[in-house]
Amino acid sequence: MSVAHFGICFDNLHATYFAGQHVTGKVVIELLKEKKIRAVDLKLCGEAKVKWSESTSDGTTYYRNNDVYLKNSVTLEGGTSSNISLPPGTHSYPFRLILPLDLPSSFESKHGHVRYTAMAAIRRSGRFDHHCKSAFTVICPLDLNNEPGVQEPVQNKEEKRLFFGLGSPIRLEVSLPFSGYVPGQKCEADFEFENRTTNNVSLTAYIVQMIQLKAKGYGKKIERNTICIKPIGEFSSQNSMKSCVGLQIPVVPNSYLRNCKFIDISYMFEIKGRVSGMHRNMCVSIPIVIGSIPLRTQFNHLIQWKQYHPLPKNEKLGELPHSEEYQAETSSTATSSSSNPFFNYPEMPPPSYEECIEGTNNIRNEEDNEYVRGATTFTPRYPATCCFVTVIFFLNIKNGTVVEDFVIGGFALAFTILAFAQIIGHLEGSPIFRSLETIYCIVGCLAMLVVGVLILMIWLKEKGAPLFPAFLAAFCSSVIFVLDTIFRFKREDEMIETSEQQK
Repeated sequence: MSVAHFGICFDNLHATYFAGQHVTGKVVIELLKEKKIRAVDLKLCGEAKVKWSESTSDGTTYYRNNDVYLKNSVTLEGGTSSNISLPPGTHSYPFRLILPLDLPSSFESKHGHVRYTAMAAIRRSGRFDHHCKSAFTVICPLDLNNEPGVQEPVQNKEEKRLFFGLGSPIRLEVSLPFSGYVPGQKCEADFEFENRTTNNVSLTAYIVQMIQLKAKGYGKKIERNTICIKPIGEFSSQNSMKSCVGLQIPVVPNSYLRNCKFIDISYMFEIKGRVSGMHRNMCVSIPIVIGSIPLRTQFNHLIQWKQYHPLPKNEKLGELPHSEEYQAETSSTATSSSSNPFFNYPEMPPPSYEECIEGTNNIRNEEDNEYVRGATTFTPRYPATCCFVTVIFFLNIKNGTVVEDFVIGGFALAFTILAFAQIIGHLEGSPIFRSLETIYCIVGCLAMLVVGVLILMIWLKEKGAPLFPAFLAAFCSSVIFVLDTIFRFKREDEMIETSEQQK
């Protein structure tokens, strides 16, 4: 085959763009020998599709809907009626195409998607064409500061009586300080629980994604996806308590999916109570809004996601919304406030752009054949920001008792004090420090066990938690200190035994 390589390279490392921005890059062709072609062209496409089927006793009904948002093409080479010859080697064709301002964000699900692709083609006369396909992400930002009501505290409650409403009550009340969040931020809820029955109740917190799809006609489908879950604990009979639970918002698309007429996204924060025995469970739900720009009141609690989730070292600054390169590029196509609302908040830490936790789909369609080059799957990326409250990690044990990682801070302080005592003991040689070293060794052994269990629990429950490296470092240092102390005791005992034998 004469075409050794045929691909599309976007200037943006992760191929993530805002509506209203220019999409720039190049089409690269590597030939092993001379090739006659008619043209090299590139086409940007953006469309939304939904498709599902429902089976009944009367047969299977198929539901569909689609809409086209973007269709832009450009000829990069040739285009005349006569053929041109490309010599062997690498050929690069830069392109620059603008995106409209009213595009919906990229979205992928099981039964629907909003997808943007670039398709390059090498046109040939009388022979089949070569094609290459690559998908990219478009973001239509949602500024929570412009959403009414999301800054206000919200609450909901439910009371349940067993035995047909004649038994003792089970009450659950949940409240949130606000209802607007961004990916990476922690949604912390206060809850009050009262169980006056003889049944045990297990509480679990969820963040649920609701996707509503509309087909042509009257077809409608709702997908319910649990995107985050955290057990709170099991509460015995005749028990009541007040506590809090926090769930970190994963990387997911914005609420509403604006500018798309037949796909809608909403989110719910839920605490479900599973009642033992043959009784209906209880559930308290609170609608939340997930956007791109956090509430201004939360800016002081935010840090960059990439500080805890480092991006590749060759990350281009053009991807960050505050970079001069990005501002210059966007200002030439649209106003900064309309294409990128991050410009309105220079005090906000710039986000990074992370892959969605769910939404990896095959991007090949019916028109593509096996000869189309490029990646076959695609996962959209969305802005993500970390919140300082994620540094406080909660573990729920024994009827929902909350144990914070300040315990680890206490262990670290104890290690520091005893380490200084050990150093002074080396310098002074006083016998009293021998007892301190013994205490240090015992405390270190116990701390090793506790810290090891906590590390395991954090790693299993919140993979990628920012505290994991700190816990690991504390654990390793404790191991080193304890082993050093044990071996030094052994050496001192051997020296004492040797001296006694010599006497």
